[in-house]
Amino acid sequence: MKNPLKSLIGGAVMAIAVALPAVLHAEQSVVVVAADGTETVVTLADVQRIDIGAEGLTLHHAAGESSVAFADLDRVLIGAERAAVKDIMTGGDIAFWPTTTSTTVNVTGLAPGAHVTAHSLAGALVAAADADTDGNAVIDLTGAAGGVYIVSAADRSVKIIKN
Repeated sequence: MKNPLKSLIGGAVMAIAVALPAVLHAEQSVVVVAADGTETVVTLADVQRIDIGAEGLTLHHAAGESSVAFADLDRVLIGAERAAVKDIMTGGDIAFWPTTTSTTVNVTGLAPGAHVTAHSLAGALVAAADADTDGNAVIDLTGAAGGVYIVSAADRSVKIIKN
């Protein structure tokens, strides 16, 4: 996979430090999502800096530091981006994200044990999962071919593009 940061800086080895404002809302977080779906969540107030180097990202925080190589990184959410999903959802809402992925699709707002499926446009079952006790499920499309899939949970279905 091509490193987009190397493309932006012409392949030069460089570290970028992201400075975060001193006044932050305690409920906001920095969330580093790995390609396998695991999340590292740090309250914004505890984040000292984020270093983006030639090989990966390092999150420096009050409890130490967390590093992830670009090859293992799916996405990073900072502050309001994470809170926005919670703010949009009201009782009974189901959220699917991301809608374009190369690995997994997260589904939240489900009843515990709810069944989630991913089907090809031809109708073949590609992946399935059950929601955990918090009502969250992860559909793994890592082994699926690139294309369009329909992920369904409860009475909702969403088009997902697998690249």
